[in-house]
Amino acid sequence: MTRQTQEKEMQDWISVLYCPDDEWLKKFSEGWPENGILLIEKAAEDYYNLIRRPQYKFSPPVGLTNDFSRLSPEEKSPWYIFASSVPLKLISLGLFIHPVKDFCRTCLIPYDSFEKLAENDYKKIFLPQKKGGSIIVPFRLLPEKERRFYIELNYLIPPVLKSAGFELVRPEEVTEISSALIKKIAKAIHSRYLHDITRRDPGSEKKPHVSWFYTGADAESFSNVRFEDLPVSSRSAVFQCYR
Repeated sequence: MTRQTQEKEMQDWISVLYCPDDEWLKKFSEGWPENGILLIEKAAEDYYNLIRRPQYKFSPPVGLTNDFSRLSPEEKSPWYIFASSVPLKLISLGLFIHPVKDFCRTCLIPYDSFEKLAENDYKKIFLPQKKGGSIIVPFRLLPEKERRFYIELNYLIPPVLKSAGFELVRPEEVTEISSALIKKIAKAIHSRYLHDITRRDPGSEKKPHVSWFYTGADAESFSNVRFEDLPVSSRSAVFQCYR
């Protein structure tokens, strides 16, 4: 299985762009050499590097010991194919991509959807890489740690797309939940957070809903910071509490 042509790759990604205006779409198409690197070539390397980190939890069907730059063209092939397959996967789930603006609002995807994508990857991308003579085992009969590899690889799609400047969206959610509503809820979360840390005795037990964020210096450093004055990265983190 080989990579598609650049024209086909570009058309696949255009098909999952959600409501870009004509000018933006024109820029995207004209800049495909750079966009193609971000969405396919760099993404392939990102998938490889990210799945390597917790590899002790999986049984990878391919080697993950070498740096991506040291892999042979044959070894890189499944990673490029995986990156190129993302648009068709999104279409199968009724999802689209949208340029990230104020914050990333990637939608939730059910576990069974990731499992179906993983089974397809096993059959069409990674199984052909196995050497001849290997016994073909149905996906659901694979050892748990090997099945987990394919599933976790698909979990990486949203963060890798985000690093390329895109978020996943489900059209019906975009129309029902506006950015203005999300910002209001984010402000309410921040207000509650400030209320908790300013009332907290630094030596007392932390409440579960603030223990992920709270440190001893928080009360002093953030107690007078309005939501609008938070760094962009901090506001985005609060947005994600809702999303």
